[in-house]
Amino acid sequence: MITVLNRKNLIALSDSKELADIRLKLKNKNIPFEVKTTRSRSAFGIGIDVKTYSATHINQPYSEKNQHISFIYYIYVRKKDYLIAFTTIKE
Repeated sequence: MITVLNRKNLIALSDSKELADIRLKLKNKNIPFEVKTTRSRSAFGIGIDVKTYSATHINQPYSEKNQHISFIYYIYVRKKDYLIAFTTIKE
């Protein structure tokens, strides 16, 4: 079990494909991990972005206006598994 006291941040990234690759590598080595997802912008910042982009990019679909909104994925492992996990994701 991974708790706040026995975990260590393995990596922080924003690419979901890379996240999937790392998760698969860790699962294949039976290394327990935890993923925490946060937004790169606050709700207030996203609201400002949507308002600004909707005014300047009227003819673009909604998804194209908000491509700059990204997520940050933090992968945590147990402290005792950190070295093994680090070498696993670098392979």
